Amino acid sequence: VMQIPTGFFITSSEFIEEGGMEVAPGDRVPIELKVLDTDERYWSTNVNNTITFFKPGLYKITFIVQARIDKINFQEGSNVISIGFKKLYENTIYASNTVFSDSQVPISIVGQGIINLTYPNELFELANLGKYPFYVQSPDLKYLTSESSFASTPVSIMIEALA
Repeated sequence: VMQIPTGFFITSSEFIEEGGMEVAPGDRVPIELKVLDTDERYWSTNVNNTITFFKPGLYKITFIVQARIDKINFQEGSNVISIGFKKLYENTIYASNTVFSDSQVPISIVGQGIINLTYPNELFELANLGKYPFYVQSPDLKYLTSESSFASTPVSIMIEALA
């Protein structure tokens, strides 16, 4: 059985305050933990929330972020949450999603895309592409019957090597 090289990264609710973590425009969404890395193709760091690809190739990116807007300080356009997976310091977006939200309750934002990577060892980030902040938030584990960080993950990123 041939195994598809896969990387899986999460941020658990235990790393986020109960009121959520603000992600300002242009800032990175937190990536706290590398859960799976089948053959060391991927690397993630807690220091700066980036992902590096060590090998050229075709990669499928899928992310899910639980996020909400700041309805208290509402302004025109602040009800837009836009998240994208991109190369650091560049504007090319490889996986993204942009949604409208009018609630203080977090919603699941799912994005998918493909990277055809020619040059390895470059840094990638999951970033707020919007002009206003949003808050990453999911239910605290104290409200669940499970103590597993997988039971309430406000951020998850799956990377699969396609070629």
